[in-house]
Amino acid sequence: MLEILRKDHINISRLMDVLQNQTSLLEKTGAANLRLITDIVEYITNYPDLYHHPREDLIFELLRHKDKEMVPVIDHLLGEHKLLTETAIDLAERLGHLHAQEKEQIRILAELLRKYINLTRSHMDIEEGKLFPRAKQVLTEEDWAEIEKGFVYTDDPLFGKIILKQYQHIYDSIIKQTHQTEDDPGRD
Repeated sequence: MLEILRKDHINISRLMDVLQNQTSLLEKTGAANLRLITDIVEYITNYPDLYHHPREDLIFELLRHKDKEMVPVIDHLLGEHKLLTETAIDLAERLGHLHAQEKEQIRILAELLRKYINLTRSHMDIEEGKLFPRAKQVLTEEDWAEIEKGFVYTDDPLFGKIILKQYQHIYDSIIKQTHQTEDDPGRD
């Protein structure tokens, strides 16, 4: 169970790398691949927000009843799940109404993207560093079986067995960026 979520985190981190690269371009030049950014935001609202976070929420809620010390961390992360979803929706709306010539809109978009990227990374760090290890330690096989019953298994449309055509552009960008980084390890 946790391995599925960890794999999602690796994939989401790869997306954040691409978004960070595009955000840097946006901040430096005022131009970036807006289609790629839009596609990533659409993916986020269609997979992590609808499937990944609810899976984690099941674990968090069960852990809440088993480990009272984790309640403040759980409450914080649940609040961040809501904020991440709201921010992704805001990003999607801004991207849908963006006029590339308007510098103020570009600045606001870049700021919101940077906020989303930073929040996502720090959120996953807390989950990986505190919550997942504690869940592994505290939850029993019966607990995991109960969580498993609540899971809705959906193949990831970007990183799963079959890449949906609408997300091929993102996948190609991740592969391209990965190869560029491997070719030049000192590159940001």
